[in-house]
Amino acid sequence: MVSGVALTKAESFSHEFVPRHEILPKKEKEALLATLNVSLQLIPRIHKTDPAIATLGAEIGDIIKITRHDAKADTIEYTYYRAVVK
Repeated sequence: MVSGVALTKAESFSHEFVPRHEILPKKEKEALLATLNVSLQLIPRIHKTDPAIATLGAEIGDIIKITRHDAKADTIEYTYYRAVVK
């Protein structure tokens, strides 16, 4: 819910400035942590109440893969990871 207005899943992700969000499957999560040689606590965080995260139905402890496109060169993608917290 944003400012008292409930958004549907389609509405949450349909805006051009909202990047693609995906919940990493357990095996990919483990592989990412092993590759980066970090624990879940060292991954940047995102709150479970964030509209995009709430829409995905992510749980605390999940890792979200966020893929953004470059504003000037749409062919360039940047990938970010966030750990879901309370």
